[in-house]
Amino acid sequence: MQTRVLFYVQHLLGIGHLVRAGRVAAALSERFEVLLVVGGDLPPGLLPDNVSLFVLPPVKAGPAGFSALVHPDGRPFTAEDKAARRDLLLGCFDDFVPEVVLIEAFPFGRRAMRFELVPLLERAAAAVQRPLVACSVRDILQDARPERRAETADAIRRHFDLVLVHGDPRFADLSESFPEAREFADLVRYTGMVGPRHEGLLHGAAPDEDEPFDVVVSVGGGAVGARLVAAALAARPLSRLAGARWLVLTGPNAAAPPDAPPDAGVSVRAFVPDLAARLARARVSVSQAGYNTVADLVAARCRAVLVPYAEGGETRRARPGRGGRRSRARPGRARRRHRRRAGPAPARGRAVARRGRPVAARHRASPRDGLTPARPVPSRPGVGPAGHPADGPPARPGTGPCPHRRLRR
Repeated sequence: MQTRVLFYVQHLLGIGHLVRAGRVAAALSERFEVLLVVGGDLPPGLLPDNVSLFVLPPVKAGPAGFSALVHPDGRPFTAEDKAARRDLLLGCFDDFVPEVVLIEAFPFGRRAMRFELVPLLERAAAAVQRPLVACSVRDILQDARPERRAETADAIRRHFDLVLVHGDPRFADLSESFPEAREFADLVRYTGMVGPRHEGLLHGAAPDEDEPFDVVVSVGGGAVGARLVAAALAARPLSRLAGARWLVLTGPNAAAPPDAPPDAGVSVRAFVPDLAARLARARVSVSQAGYNTVADLVAARCRAVLVPYAEGGETRRARPGRGGRRSRARPGRARRRHRRRAGPAPARGRAVARRGRPVAARHRASPRDGLTPARPVPSRPGVGPAGHPADGPPARPGTGPCPHRRLRR
């Protein structure tokens, strides 16, 4: 019997958290029985086919930010809505009987979801056979006040057995953006960067072989990418790649797609499920430098112009003193542009032009692309590595893993 893993992820603004969680879930599914619990709108083709889903009523961040949750149509997410969603999540836990509970971002982020995550952690702690509880988190975190960081560190110590950091400490140590990580360093394990492997991106049938693209402009989910899309389109005539084929991805959450220039050389789309493969065949990428896009770029070995999003508190991407960011913008790998300069200026066109030169042979993918644990998972006394008693998994009561909401594998 495979070890059962309940993996919770909630995307509130973009799709980055969901994309990374889907990649982790797909990798885990090769060895474990994984149920991915999601609670936001799901763009078609975004998640791998081999991942089973439990879908909670969707919710997203409102106009006031992450603290004011709303339904997809903008209606406030009320206390009654929260209670109903919490009960669905706890029912899923009871039906699935997980041996591992993996929670994406929380308690480092997703504080708006405490109404259901704290009860989930309490339910796990009270279980007859307590599951191993782990956090899945990216390598560079957003700034937080000292009291907020202290609260997070306390929650890690009280509720979690493991913190899986999706990065490499040689690239960016968690303590650089979250100093209190030193207090629970014994729980931290670095998985390496989560992304596609280079092998396979250039083999087999190319995506839309009749439409090869030289320049790919992407803004993740698109909720905050309109300005970069407009700047890239305005800069196209200034670039030496003005006559090349451009693919502009506005994101599934974009308010309204821009009008494509009256030129057959530009294709504007909301989303493509095979971005990494397209980047592997492109000459240059222009993006907001999100975690998943950077992982795709590393695997695709595509030259890039990075324009980090640095508004609404998203300071982690643009801070110049962060070692990881300097590494990502090393000469020959990428050119970083500050968002305040992301306008239709000649400098933008020159940046795209320079990145359009042939890719040099020195470009190599990270040895840690893909999901490769760096150290073994720790065990609690009397508990095996997967979180169940050392003499085997517990008996599985009930009728099975959430049959009333589980979707087709």
